[in-house]
Amino acid sequence: MSLFSKVYEHPVSSSTLLKALRIRLPYSLPLYRRLQSQIRSPHAHVLATFPPGESQEAKNDPQELGLVPQCFAAVFFDRSVRPETEMWAFVSGEMPEHDHGADKSTSNSSPSISTFHPLFTTPSTLSCPNCTSAFLSVLAYASTLEIPDVAPENKPAYQLALANATVSREIGLAQHKSITSASYLAHLLCRSVITLGTLHSSLRTVLTTNNVVRTEFPGLEMPYRKFIFRKSDFPALGALPEGLRWGAVRAQDLKVIQASTSIPRSSRTLLSLKSAAIYPKDSESPIAWAFLGLDGSLTSLHVQATYRGQGLAKAVTTKLFREHMSSNEKEGEQDEWAHADVFEGNVQSEGVCKSLGGKAFWTVFWVRLDLDRAKVTNSEAGSQVCTSF
Repeated sequence: MSLFSKVYEHPVSSSTLLKALRIRLPYSLPLYRRLQSQIRSPHAHVLATFPPGESQEAKNDPQELGLVPQCFAAVFFDRSVRPETEMWAFVSGEMPEHDHGADKSTSNSSPSISTFHPLFTTPSTLSCPNCTSAFLSVLAYASTLEIPDVAPENKPAYQLALANATVSREIGLAQHKSITSASYLAHLLCRSVITLGTLHSSLRTVLTTNNVVRTEFPGLEMPYRKFIFRKSDFPALGALPEGLRWGAVRAQDLKVIQASTSIPRSSRTLLSLKSAAIYPKDSESPIAWAFLGLDGSLTSLHVQATYRGQGLAKAVTTKLFREHMSSNEKEGEQDEWAHADVFEGNVQSEGVCKSLGGKAFWTVFWVRLDLDRAKVTNSEAGSQVCTSF
């Protein structure tokens, strides 16, 4: 694939990149929140197709110095967290008003929350060739970075992936339904394959066109709707039904929580996240919970079946966002943005988001992309062999 942009490594809390993303909210929200988070490993990389600002003036206003071009790509990347999400990306061409006919700095402004309206049709392709090349350049650079050891708490996932692969070979993958995490973990045996999360649909097209996505793994067929909220729209937090109490997720709750989903998240990750939970007053076992993800999104919202229909999902989500959403008075209105990714067809979760004033703005995917393919041309990509770490 032809490369266009020079790629730079930024500090993990790059003020230059944060400012560039802030004026492009809410489109840049997932990467923006991921950079704001203090939860990161020493192996994390932040890459962008413009240099980090070094002078105090650049830190205060990089747009004025022309450091940030109109067409750019940026990612947060950490391979040590496999099988959890390893990469978040933003490309300026995702914005519907992006003008790819000029390579100039963007005005230092962002959409007002009061005037920002959802787009009922999501662009299916990235129309800007400069942004496309910038995105591919960042991926090619990422493919050259050293692969760190997997965090110890995530190593059991590899053992499960090996066991799943053995069973699949013996009875056939199509019949292998008993291990619900099998398909999610299968890519772990491929050293060059990573999970890229909350990927805008237009970037998905770039990856498939350039043969970077490993289509044998799940993701392409699983669209999520990106719901956007603002904190001021959240309803007041009412009293819980009789017999219930508020709390936060504790270490002893994790077995119940992890058993409720096939998406692998380590105990260490879950305990590092902000959470809200509801417990019966006479019990130590939670019956509803939600987390604020590494990218600030609503994550792992769940209500036990016998307690559904009482508005607990709305209540626990409201408490989570009201009490734990990022808050920075210097950023004012811009820090009101919150978001959630809801699998298309999940009527219950969509209903919760809408009841909180959320609106579906665009479509995202979690895909498995092959970094070995990112550093060769499409014609040279061929097939890769999966081998364990």
